Formats: sequence, structure tokens, C-alpha cells
Amino acid sequence: MPATTSRPSSIGAIFVALLLFAAGQPPPAVAHIEKGNMPDALAQMEYRILLEFEPDNTKVRNQLGMVLYRLGKLDEATKQFREVLRRKPNDFNAIDALGLVALKRNRLQEALARFQKAVTIQPADVMVYVHLGETLERLDRRDEARAAYERARALLAQSAKPPPATAQERINAGLQRLKALARP
Repeated sequence: MPATTSRPSSIGAIFVALLLFAAGQPPPAVAHIEKGNMPDALAQMEYRILLEFEPDNTKVRNQLGMVLYRLGKLDEATKQFREVLRRKPNDFNAIDALGLVALKRNRLQEALARFQKAVTIQPADVMVYVHLGETLERLDRRDEARAAYERARALLAQSAKPPPATAQERINAGLQRLKALARP
């Protein structure tokens, strides 16, 4: 019998299609992992399946970590991001994500260090400046927070690619909070 091979993403897609069908959900053509509109619980399963076939795939591992982060599974997310950094010590996404985990856990100094490092790796990323501003704001370092938000705003204005939908809202909200704190 000849050996057959299949692409790991095909196996995952078939698995997810069966789960969606069983749950009465739209087919994968409508809800698909690459489109970013798959429910996190299903995306988590697909990423785990993909990692079974490609354990060295740091992009998939980062994506799994972000899904776990959104699901509130911070220990599992941290494990994934640290594994990425073990393989790629200066991976921007993993460093930024570990900053998000630290921020969510209210480990502000750790979050600050992560975001500061991320900025040195990818200084044109709008969201890392938003994250940095939010962290500095919580540390009551208002001038530095304002500078981070202003840098994010400037980068947003010159960005060729569309930023995350909430970027402008978060920048404006941060600057408004700082402005309110500055009033006597």
C-alpha cells in the first residue's frame, strides 16, 4: 500500500469542519483560522494539532499563546511564549505577549521591561507603544506614558497597513486619562 501524506493544516481543517458541523456552526469557509474569525476554543485546538506536526513553528506557537491569553489561560500562554523565546530569543511577538501577560497579572515592572525590549526590536509597531503607554500610566509615570501614546499616534498616522481597530481608541483614551489627571 503506498504511503500517503497530507498537509497538517488539511487535517486540522477537516477536524474543525467536523466540530463546526456537529455544533451547527458555519462551515470553515466562513469561520476559518487564517481569517481570524474562528472562535478561540476551536482555534486553540487547530493550533495544537498543527504543533503536533510542526513543533518548531514559532508563528503557530505565538498564535496559540495569544488564543490562550484571550481565554485567560495565562500560565499556558506564558509557557508557549517562553518556548518561542527558547527557539528565537528576540521574537518580537513573544516578548510583547509576555508583556501583556505580565500587565494582566499586574506585574508592572516585568511588563515595562518586556515592552521596552519589544520597542527596541520593532520600533515602528503602534501597539507596542500603546502597551508601553498603558504600563507607564499604571506606574504613574505620566510624562513617559504621554510620550508613548504620542509616539503610537504618530506611527498610526504614518502607517501604510491598517492598525488594529482599537488602536486609535486606546491611544485617545490613554491621553484623555492623562489629561484628566493633569487638571488641578
